[in-house]
Amino acid sequence: MNKTAIIDYLLLPFLIIMITFPDFNPNFNTGIDGPLPWVFNYFFSEDLSIGKDVVFPHGPLAFLLYPLPMGSNLIFAGVFYCLVKLFFIFSFLKLSNRKDNALFDFVLLLILCSFLDIQLLMIGCVLVSLLNYFKSPRIHWWVGASIFTALAFFIKSYVGIICGLLYFSFIGIDFILSRKNINPLKYFGTLIIFSVLTWLLMYGAPSGFFRYFQGVAQLASDNSAAAAYYPENNWWLLSSCFLLLGIIPVLCRDKKIFIFFGITILAFFAAWKHGMAREDIFHVRGLFYFLILLLTVLNIYINKYEKLVFLISISILSLFYANMRNAIYFNELKLPFFNGVNHFYDFVFKHREYKDYHLNISRQHIEKQKIDNDILERVGDSSIDIYPWDYSYLPSNNLNWKPRPVIQSYAAYTTWLDRQNSLHFESGSAPEFILWEMKKFTSDFNGGFLESIDGRYLLNDEPETIISILEHYDIVKSTDRFTLFQRKNTPQQSKKTSIDRGVVEWNEWYGIPRNDNNLMRLKIDIEKNLIGKMKSFLYKDEENFIYYKLSNGEILKYKIVPKNAKDGLWINPFLFDFKTTGNIESIMFRNSNVNLMSTKIKLEFEMIELPAFIENQDAQDSLKDKIKTLEFENSNWNEFENQTFEEDYFSSPYAYKLNSQEYSSSFNLKVDTAVISKISLTKSIRMKFQGWAKAHKETGASAILTVERNNELIFWKSRRINNYIINEDNWSYFQYQQDVPKELFKEGNIIKAYVWNTDGEMILLDDLKVKFSTMR
Repeated sequence: MNKTAIIDYLLLPFLIIMITFPDFNPNFNTGIDGPLPWVFNYFFSEDLSIGKDVVFPHGPLAFLLYPLPMGSNLIFAGVFYCLVKLFFIFSFLKLSNRKDNALFDFVLLLILCSFLDIQLLMIGCVLVSLLNYFKSPRIHWWVGASIFTALAFFIKSYVGIICGLLYFSFIGIDFILSRKNINPLKYFGTLIIFSVLTWLLMYGAPSGFFRYFQGVAQLASDNSAAAAYYPENNWWLLSSCFLLLGIIPVLCRDKKIFIFFGITILAFFAAWKHGMAREDIFHVRGLFYFLILLLTVLNIYINKYEKLVFLISISILSLFYANMRNAIYFNELKLPFFNGVNHFYDFVFKHREYKDYHLNISRQHIEKQKIDNDILERVGDSSIDIYPWDYSYLPSNNLNWKPRPVIQSYAAYTTWLDRQNSLHFESGSAPEFILWEMKKFTSDFNGGFLESIDGRYLLNDEPETIISILEHYDIVKSTDRFTLFQRKNTPQQSKKTSIDRGVVEWNEWYGIPRNDNNLMRLKIDIEKNLIGKMKSFLYKDEENFIYYKLSNGEILKYKIVPKNAKDGLWINPFLFDFKTTGNIESIMFRNSNVNLMSTKIKLEFEMIELPAFIENQDAQDSLKDKIKTLEFENSNWNEFENQTFEEDYFSSPYAYKLNSQEYSSSFNLKVDTAVISKISLTKSIRMKFQGWAKAHKETGASAILTVERNNELIFWKSRRINNYIINEDNWSYFQYQQDVPKELFKEGNIIKAYVWNTDGEMILLDDLKVKFSTMR
C-alpha cells in the first residue's frame, strides 16, 4: 500500500470518525418517547427473547440508535457506529475516486458525517455500495448492501423500509440493464439469507420471523392517518423543489443519472411520506438530511454537468429549508461545531466516568416515578405491564415486566396490530397486573384523564384490546395517579350485539340509541373519494374528528383514526377516568376537507354485555359520576360598545366579529357569599369556557381566563384557539378548561373569560358559554 492509499483509506477515515464522533447522550427519561431507550437496551442486555413478539417502529436492535450503559450495550453501539461510518467513508471515496480533489472530498465527508446519524449512515452505506456496484461489479458491494439492509429492518422500520426500497430498486435497474434472469434471484436470495441469519443469531429459531415483517408492513400502512400533524406548507416552495429535482434527469441525459434516480426515487418517496406525515421539526429535518445525503452522493457520482447539478442541488435544499420553517416546533438548523474529539476522548479514555455520569442523569430523571407502597406490596414479584406508554416506572420500581406486542397504545392503529395486543391479554402469557397511568405526560383539552396522543381518546386507540382487558382484569386499586388492574381467576366473556345501523353526513348531529347498563361502541366506515385517495397516497390523509355531546350539553372533541374507528369508537358510558362518567346523547363527525371524502358515513352501534364491568360500578364505586355542574347567571356577559356582528353565524341570528387586537365580550362573575356557599363543600373548581369560532388555522386568537381583585390581575391563563380549528371554511368548536384554585374564590374577586384576537385577521365567534364544575 503506497503513501497516498494509507492517507486515503486509513488516516483520513480515522480523522473523520474522531472529529465527528457523536455525543450518544446515553440516558433516558420519562414520558412517551423518553423511556424507549431503556426498553430496547433492556431487551438486548437482559434477554432478547423477552421482546421477541414486540411489534413496534423500533426493532430489537434499536438500542444501537440509543445506547445506554447497560451491560456492554454502549461499547457495542460505539464499535458498530465506527464500523458503519468507516464503511460509508470508504465506499464514498471509492465512488468519488477523484484523486485531484482529495481535500474537497475530505471537507465534504467532514460536513456530511457531522450530522448523519446512524440511520442515515446505514442508508448511505446501502446507496453508495449499490452505485459502486454499477461502477465496478464486485461481490463485496452488493453483499455489503445486503447486510446493511438486513440489519436495518431490525433496527427501525423507517430505515429498514428506505434501505429495502433502495435495494429492490437496484434489483430492478440491474435487471433492465443486464437482462440476466438469475440476478434478481441472486440478490433477493442474499438479502433473505442475511435477514434469516440475523434473526437466528438473535433468537436461535426461525419462529416469529415472518410475523415480524408482517408487523413492519402494518406499521407502515396507516401511519399518515394515525400520527400526522397539519402545519401550513408553502406549496410554491415545495413544488419548486420537485420541479428542480425532476429537471435534473431531463437536462442531464446520462446513464448514471438514470441509474441514480432509478435506485432512489421510491426511497425518496417513502422518506417524503414519513417526514411529511408527522411534519414536526424532527421528522422534517430528517427528510432534509436525507435530501442532503442524496444530492451529495449524486454530485460525486456523476462525471458530466457537475456545475449545473451542484447549482440545482443548492437551490433545492434552500427552497426546502425555507418551507421547513413551517414545521411544528421549528428551530433553526445549527451548524456543526465538530466537538467529536471531546466526545471520542470521553467515550474511549474516560469510559467509566462517562457511564457513571449518564447513569446518574437517568436516575435523576426517573426519581419521581416511584409508585405508592401499597401498590408495590400488592404487585410484589408478579408480572406487570404499564399502560399506555411510560415504561420509566419499571426501572424506577424494579418491576417484573411482561411486555405486550405493541408496547405503546397509540401505535396499534390497524385491526391486525390491535388484535395482537388483544390476543396477548387473553393468553396465558398475559401479565398478572396492569398499571394504568392516569396523570400522564399528555393533556386532554376536554379535561379527562383517558387521553392518548394528538388529541385522541385513549379508549378508541385499541378497541379490541380494551375489551380484552375488561374481560380478563378487575380494578383492584385506584389513586389520583394510577389505576391498578389484576387478572381475574375466571375471565368474563363479553357478548356483542349490533343494535342500530344508520348513515350520517359530515357536520351533522346523530342521536345515540338508548342502551341502559351496557357498554356501547360505534363502528364507522369513513371513505375517501378518488381525489382524496390520490392525496392520501401522495401526501397524507385528512384529519377526522368525532364530537361527543353529553346530556348536560357539553361537547367533547377527539381526533380519530379511520382503521381503528371501523373496529369501534367508545360511546357510553363515556369515561373521563375510571371514577367519572358522562352520558353521550349525540355525535357528529368533522373533517379537515370534506371535499376529499365520501359524503356519507356508515354507522353501526354495538352493545357489549360485560357483567363484571357493570357489577364494578356498584361494588367498587369505580364508575360513579362525581361531577357536579354549578350554574351561574350568564347575564354577566359584558357587551362592548364597538362589538360588531355578522350574519355568517353558527346559531341564529348573528355571530360576533372580532377584528385584530380586539377583545370579545367577557363573562364576569363577581364572587359573593352566594357563590362561596355553592363551592363550600368542594375540593376543586374547574372553569370551562366554550364556543364556536370561524378562523384560519394559524389564528393568534386565544381564550383567556383571569381572576382580578381591586383591578389587579392575580390569575391569568390562556389557550390558543387554533388548536381547535379543523376547517377554515366551517365553524369549529373550541373549549378551554382550567382548574381554578379554590382560594381564588374570595369575596370581591372577579372571574373573567373572554377571547383576545392578537392576529392580523378577524375571526367570528358564536355561542360563547362559561360553566363551572366541582369535584365532590
